[in-house]
Amino acid sequence: MVRIEYEYKETFMHRMHPITKLVIIGCISTVSNAWWDLRFVIPLFTLECILCYLSKVPRNWMLYFIPLSAIAWFLNAGVVWATMSEEFFLVLPHEWVRTEILQITPRGTPIVGYMAITYGTLYYLVSSLFKGYASFSIIVTGTTLIYTLNPLDLCQVLIQYKVPMARTLSFMLMAAFRFMGVLTRSLEKIFKSQYLRGWTISKRNPVKAIKAAAPMVFPIGREIVTTVDKVSISTAIRAFGAGQPAPTRIWNLTTIDKIVIITVIPLTAIAYILASIPPYIGMI
Repeated sequence: MVRIEYEYKETFMHRMHPITKLVIIGCISTVSNAWWDLRFVIPLFTLECILCYLSKVPRNWMLYFIPLSAIAWFLNAGVVWATMSEEFFLVLPHEWVRTEILQITPRGTPIVGYMAITYGTLYYLVSSLFKGYASFSIIVTGTTLIYTLNPLDLCQVLIQYKVPMARTLSFMLMAAFRFMGVLTRSLEKIFKSQYLRGWTISKRNPVKAIKAAAPMVFPIGREIVTTVDKVSISTAIRAFGAGQPAPTRIWNLTTIDKIVIITVIPLTAIAYILASIPPYIGMI
């Protein structure tokens, strides 16, 4: 069972100030969602992979998320074929965009109409692999942030800098970060107990596979609901209901942290603005 939670390692990302981590990951994700041109997207994705590798994120996390990303991409592909038009493209020549590669349905087809893969749709689909809530880019940056950012450290920083509603935000962060770890441990126990009872889902027929998974639906659903209550109550007991919390450690930005923040934020703003106005740098 994949346990998606923070774990300390001796890496530069783990040693960074929590605010610096949020700024780096947030800025990279913002630019990644703004750009569509593969000449810009692929180098940025390479940088994300380097940060993920240097942070020593477990590889099995990727094996867990990639199938989910692939499903989301296939669903998006169907929407693209149904709604794609030349107005999506601001930079690429429309003559090249409409060039047909493979015809799926001929013109005049009832209900679905004409559908084909063009250079434009193909370029869009490849770019969409690195964009969206379930994209490879979000998976890499998200797992890097979860693995390197201690939720307790972030809560202490919020309280230290007297962020508005810091107490409420701290509670929400602690509960959210703890929920996935507690839930995965509980699900691991459920799966192991069912395996010991002879349960298996290794069936090629999808209908039989769904029927075989039926015994797991109730215990998993019950565990999700009870885990929400357990995490909420346990998090609230940890001083969130006893008064104003106080940080146990004072976090100070180092010179490197300040340089990174001062450099990354303006570069992100410039990249986003250049993608929004002619000549639409980074767009397609």
